[in-house]
Amino acid sequence: MDAVWESGPCGKGVPAEMNDIFDGQFLHDFKGCDGHCFGRQTKEGRYVFSLSIDFFNPFTNKQAGKKVSFGVISVVCLNLPVSMRYKVENMFLAGVIPGPKEPPPTLKHYLSPLVDELLVFWDPGVRFSYTCKFPEGRLILCALVLVVCDLLATRKTVGYAACSHERFCNYCNCTRTGQGYGHTDCGAWHRRSNEEWRRAADEYQACRNEEDKVAQFNKTGVRWSELLRLPYFDVSRCVVVDPMHNLFLSLIKEHFTGILGISLSKRQEEKPAIVIPLGTPPSNLNPNDVMGAEKLRRWLEKPVASTFPD
Repeated sequence: MDAVWESGPCGKGVPAEMNDIFDGQFLHDFKGCDGHCFGRQTKEGRYVFSLSIDFFNPFTNKQAGKKVSFGVISVVCLNLPVSMRYKVENMFLAGVIPGPKEPPPTLKHYLSPLVDELLVFWDPGVRFSYTCKFPEGRLILCALVLVVCDLLATRKTVGYAACSHERFCNYCNCTRTGQGYGHTDCGAWHRRSNEEWRRAADEYQACRNEEDKVAQFNKTGVRWSELLRLPYFDVSRCVVVDPMHNLFLSLIKEHFTGILGISLSKRQEEKPAIVIPLGTPPSNLNPNDVMGAEKLRRWLEKPVASTFPD
């Protein structure tokens, strides 16, 4: 967990080929509470984590015609090697969201205890009186730098609107009536900033009654999230796509067709308006994964094909 900083991001450029979050720009720029690079080599233990929240039915899809939903809050230490991070024995079960139904649009009460702990680990840190390599004790500093959930759980976790809302995108300021799902002029998309997001959340939090909160939410698509109590958390950069649901569980089809309303037709499969190359699939993928990646490419081409028909 300490060795990952040895070739660490601080003071070094971003490599041309990135294989892990420690190769990316975010941790290269990430500052600790003292204003210096968080990952610099010091005597303290410095660890970064990701947060995942997922809802599931313990009785499979349906039982006696009723749907039941429970939630799991889990935390993963990103300092561990990729091969070890997601083993059951290395993941921290931070909380369980009881059923039988999912909670309202925000998860404030469920995230609050975890955020309280993270604030202490950020500043001043937690000192362990004894560890194997540090019998004299050691100060541990931690930060939450990623939120990795499926599309629906992500919205609840960060306090953003559903995909059917007028402001459907939590990354930019596109609107359904303005640009819509088929708008492909990415040069006209205005990326949301962390400051803009926090300002909208503060305005929502300052509303004195539920009616004012609804009006403010309809205006910006942003609610308050407990994660905003973390002074270092950048909502515009720390929320990432969940590959497990999108690719490994093949739910990207549901996201495109059921949520975004984008479907494929034979004509657009054969003659896309713009070709999006994804490269040669890795040799270790099975045939189903290869077919899924190919379908993903066609889905990405679909909005462009709709905008520029033959």
